[in-house]
Amino acid sequence: MPLKPSRPCRHPNCPGITRESNGYCSKHQDYALQLQQEKVKAYDFKRGSSSSRGYDSRWRKLRIKVKDRDKWLCVCSRCKAMGRVTPLTKSDPVHHVLSVETHPQLRLRKDNCESQSFHCHEVEEGRAIDSEYESWCSSTQGGVQSLQHENPRPYGQFSVSFPI
Repeated sequence: MPLKPSRPCRHPNCPGITRESNGYCSKHQDYALQLQQEKVKAYDFKRGSSSSRGYDSRWRKLRIKVKDRDKWLCVCSRCKAMGRVTPLTKSDPVHHVLSVETHPQLRLRKDNCESQSFHCHEVEEGRAIDSEYESWCSSTQGGVQSLQHENPRPYGQFSVSFPI
């Protein structure tokens, strides 16, 4: 594979050249790291702590109870439809069926929460595509009832199919 072309260092008044992806020569890598750490720190400060965003001790306790109720398995509609059994880890999320932004009063209700694997939660929130599920839907012919998903996704609508 060919090397990246050399380019001037991004540090002011530096005559050095680099092939580094961050654009800084070897002399200024510490400076680049410091800039990155400052950006992360500013983002974290702006975002607030997890407690200030509503993920306090009551939420952490409820999260464990919901996972216990769901036997530490992903219970999303896609996994159920495919018969897919996905065990959860401690770090996998619990999904609010009705979002906290629109229904804040349901934030700590067990019946508004479901256990989901990280991947299924990313798909549910519209940040990823479940290609395995979509290929399963397209390969399943007769005997399926199609239902349009309620929430529009950035990559477009897709149909959710359930066996009859």
